[in-house]
This record gives sequence, C-alpha cells and structure tokens, in this order.
Amino acid sequence: MSNTCAANTETNPRTPKVPWVTFLFLAVMFFVASHDFFYSVKRMQSSNPSEDELLTGVAEGNLSHRIAYVGLGVFGALSLIRKSRTRFRINGALAWLVLFFVVWAFSSLAWAHDPALTLRRLVVFGMLCLGALAVSKRLSSRDMVSWVLFSAASYLAVGFLAETVLGSLRLFAPEYRFAGTLHPNQQGLNCALLVLSGVAASQTARRGRTFFRAFGLIGFVFLVLTGSRTAFAAATLALLFYWGLVWSRLRALAVTYCTLTILVALLFFGADAFLPVLRRAVVLGRESSSVETLTGRVPVWQECLDYAVKRPLHGYGYGGFWTPTHISEVSATQAWGVAEGHSAYLDLLLSVGLTGMVTFILMLALGISQSVAHYRTSQNNAYAFVAALLLFCALHGLLESAIVHPSMLMFLCMLTLVHLAFQNSPTSKQVVGL
Repeated sequence: MSNTCAANTETNPRTPKVPWVTFLFLAVMFFVASHDFFYSVKRMQSSNPSEDELLTGVAEGNLSHRIAYVGLGVFGALSLIRKSRTRFRINGALAWLVLFFVVWAFSSLAWAHDPALTLRRLVVFGMLCLGALAVSKRLSSRDMVSWVLFSAASYLAVGFLAETVLGSLRLFAPEYRFAGTLHPNQQGLNCALLVLSGVAASQTARRGRTFFRAFGLIGFVFLVLTGSRTAFAAATLALLFYWGLVWSRLRALAVTYCTLTILVALLFFGADAFLPVLRRAVVLGRESSSVETLTGRVPVWQECLDYAVKRPLHGYGYGGFWTPTHISEVSATQAWGVAEGHSAYLDLLLSVGLTGMVTFILMLALGISQSVAHYRTSQNNAYAFVAALLLFCALHGLLESAIVHPSMLMFLCMLTLVHLAFQNSPTSKQVVGL
C-alpha cells in the first residue's frame, strides 16, 4: 500500500455523515443568485448585454441576487450564534491578512466615489463573509470537495437539460458555445470546478473512484464546448499542479517524459498539419475573436488604468468604481457594453486600491502555500485540491473578475481562505479531512 493510502487510513478511521442539507442549501442559493433556465435562448437573441441593460442592472440591482445572498447571510448568522465544538483561531499571517482585507473593504465606504453603490456591494460582501464563516465550521476540507462536485455537476445537468428542452443545444453548429443556465464563460468556470473536484474526489473517496473520474471527464468535455479559454487554461494548469502534488515523483517524471515525447514526435513528423490544428485548439475554435487584444480586454485595461492612477492607493470604494457614469464612459470609447475590468486584479485596484489588491494577492499566495504544507503534513488529498483551487482562482483572475464579484467562485475562494486562516491546522497524528 502506498504511503498516501496508509496515511489516509491512519488519519481517517471513521466515515462521517455527508452534510447533504448544507450542500443542497448552498447549491440552491447560488442557483437562484446566478442562473437562468432560459439563458441559452436569450443568448441566441443577444450574445452580450447592452450598455442599457448594464446600466439598469447597476441602478436597480437584481431581486434574485438579493434574496439568495440575504438568505446565505441569515444562514451564516444563525449558524454562528449556535453553540459548536468547532472554534475559530488565528493561524498566522494568512488570518491577519484576511482580517485586514475585510476591514479595509468596509473602511472604503469612508472615501467611496459612490457611497450608496459601495454600501450595497458591502452588504452583499458581508453576507458572503457570514456564510463563509458558518460553512467553514460545518464543512471539512473533504466536504468541500464533495460540495463543489455536487453543485457543479447539478448545474451542468440542469444546463444541459435546459438547452435540450429549449432547443438551443447545437453541438455541431458553427460558433456554438455551451451555456446552459449561465454565460459560456461562467459555465466554463462551473465545468472547470467539476473537472478539479471530480479528479480530487476520485482520490479522496474509498469507493466509486471510476464514477468520480467520469464526472471529471464529462466536465472536461463540456469545458471545451463552452469555448472559455481562460477557464480552460487555468483549469489545465491547476490540474497539472494537483497531479504534481499527489503523484509520486517517479510517476510524474514518467508522465512528463511521455507527454514531451509525443509532442516532439507530432511536431517533427507532422508540423505542417499539426500546428494549424494546435492553434485552433488553443483558441477553442473562436477564430473570430482577437487573440492579440485578448478579446478586447487590452483596450479596456488601458482605459481603466487611467482612472486607477487618480486613486492609486485606496481606489473608488469596494465595488464602487463601475457606476452608471463610468460604465457609460468606458462603453462609449470601447464600442461595447463594459461593466467590469475583465481582470480581478484590475477591479481590485479600482475598488480598494493598490493596498487591497496587494493584500488579496498575498492572501492567495499564502493560501496556496499553507494548503501545500497541510497536504504534506497530513497526506490528505483534499488539501491538494484546495491548493489547486486557489491556484485556479489566481490564474483565472488574470483575465476574468469572477473571484471578486458575488458568485459561487468568490464564495468558494473566501471559504477556503477562511478555513485555512481560522481552523485548526492538521498534523500527521490528527484526524484530518473529517
């Protein structure tokens, strides 16, 4: 028996009950907040929201978002006031960075460009914080893997059902991108989470490993169908990182050697035929998109940086930059509706300044480092999943803003950081992952 299996057997002497009620509640809340069963039909009529729709969304908000996040906050508050054997503790620098970021975000109301908008964003942020604290007491690292798998698989199944029923499932149509109940880029995120959690679950589970691998494979197929290049690239790198942690050194070297050998052979014997196919695979078939400008992101970044230099250290207030005025100004110069920076780090720079952005980057870096250390101490593969997940968030944030906008990914990032920062650290002699 391998060292990993032996360690997991020693540290996991009993099988805990799966908290299905918590899984279901969280899945329903985030479905209500972000999903639309009829989205694929609406997308056939208009692929991207117009400037007017973006302005209406900022001015009026979204009722389903409010219901879901208030429900999550109430759940968090009620859970925290209940007596529990699980206690929070300060785990080094990561905990202090998390506390500082939260305090800095709420303090930004004092200098916000649009106090009303920032206050609304902070209320949602506060609800997510309460929910993350409460869930971190209820779910272990292994439970997190199961919850992500359950939620991502459920959303994919509902999305596939929606497109099938509505007649928008056109797998072989030109320019088709699988959306389901979300924008294809967001569905790509969901499929990437299914890939990562499916692979991780296949190693943390005692039974049904082939079943979990099948989920990971299904997630990969639909990830390709979404055409989301950012999610695909981030998931691939995060998966390689995960395998590099959990595989033995000899096995990792063997797989790397075989992969490089195959690539060299393909390039040597069929470069003329292979390279065009490779280029199309890299852009996931989206030839019409401008790769050089990262699908229009570079001009948006250049313009947003002009605003950022006016308030470099403190920003415009948490979530407070994208006001109707700024949306109109940026959209007018870019000739398409723009309501986010399409980079988590740029949006952080705009909202909480260089101070908040650097703090957030340090949180991710320390979170990855601490997860790797926990995995090496406990040999609990769930911590390798957490490390890969945080790396995925860090990479995805380069070209998308999902980890800093209210979403399941943002909540998942917060949950893992809270778990690492305020829960007891595992040791080789502890019962970990339970």
